[in-house]
Amino acid sequence: MALASSASGAGPPLAEVSAHIWASPLEMLPTGTSIPGNDGYPVDGLIKAEAPYLSLHGFGYALADGTYANPFYGDRFVPPGVYAFFSDPKNGKTSEPLVKFTATIVP
Repeated sequence: MALASSASGAGPPLAEVSAHIWASPLEMLPTGTSIPGNDGYPVDGLIKAEAPYLSLHGFGYALADGTYANPFYGDRFVPPGVYAFFSDPKNGKTSEPLVKFTATIVP
């Protein structure tokens, strides 16, 4: 699985990464768990074929550099849309920008 997300006017997720991220997850987090730094917000791992693609809980993944991400659909946010909680536990940094997310079924 490869993921791509772009910050939409909110700047880069973390200062160390560009505004466009191509990610090859090292590990997908199991349903019912939270990414480090986002305790209390367990992922459900569901990705739909139609917009908005994700639920309020979204999915979580770890990257080889020790950072984590949890893209989700935030209907209570202004504006409503797909956001991603990014976590860098080693440096104690987090961010939660609006991102562009699409999903395509690949046969």
